[in-house]
Amino acid sequence: ILRRQYVPVESVSFEEAQIQLKPGEEYVYSAKVMPIHATRQNITYKISGEESSFEIDKNTRAIRVKDGAKIYLTATAENRETTQTITVTKIPVESIEIINESGFEEINAATSLKFKGIVYPDKASYRGVTYRVSSSYADITQDGVLTVKDDAPIGLVLTVTAVSDDNANIFAQKKVVVTKVKTERVEITNANNFKVTQGLKLTAEIYPSKATDKEIKFQIVSATAKGAQIIGDYLYADGLGEVTVRAYSGGVYSDDTVIR
Repeated sequence: ILRRQYVPVESVSFEEAQIQLKPGEEYVYSAKVMPIHATRQNITYKISGEESSFEIDKNTRAIRVKDGAKIYLTATAENRETTQTITVTKIPVESIEIINESGFEEINAATSLKFKGIVYPDKASYRGVTYRVSSSYADITQDGVLTVKDDAPIGLVLTVTAVSDDNANIFAQKKVVVTKVKTERVEITNANNFKVTQGLKLTAEIYPSKATDKEIKFQIVSATAKGAQIIGDYLYADGLGEVTVRAYSGGVYSDDTVIR
């Protein structure tokens, strides 16, 4: 029976003796035995350093490091060993730019604006940004989408701020102003026939529904019915015939509507 010749481990090594990682970065460690045909290929690992500065998954050999960590990773095969030093270096945020991606400096209750905070330098360790808006009449999501409430005062100036998650003293701002939601269309919704002895309550809808001007007025365009008149929102007539009316709001008129 031929027995395989025993080949001892001559060395064990990592690809790099020292590596630098960013906070939050993950590193999968692995060492190799030389010669590659050594009889015993088993490698054991020992990790030392402040335990609160890293997390480790022993199944995948993945280390997730935190800010300021310095970790020593020792690999041993037979009586040979080597140590790798892992240093975590934080690259601080130096400045932020805020961009109004929508391109408009006005906003109303029917629209929204999209903002984006850009962190410099590009390789900063913490690139997160938190958005804030200066008034309770407005809201902004963590994606930078700004909206205003229906009762936001016209002319209100809003300041949108992008703040660095790395350093709250580093931020950038943009201003926008709240404007009216313009009326686009008015439609009469009640054009029923009515009797001379009764009045007809006139109704209409404004579009969009969030239009700032809510007041609706009615007027008579022409009439063959004797004594036709509008009092408040009611149409009256003393005799038979037709009355053509229209509604208006925010400077926008409805189509003429014939009522008998």
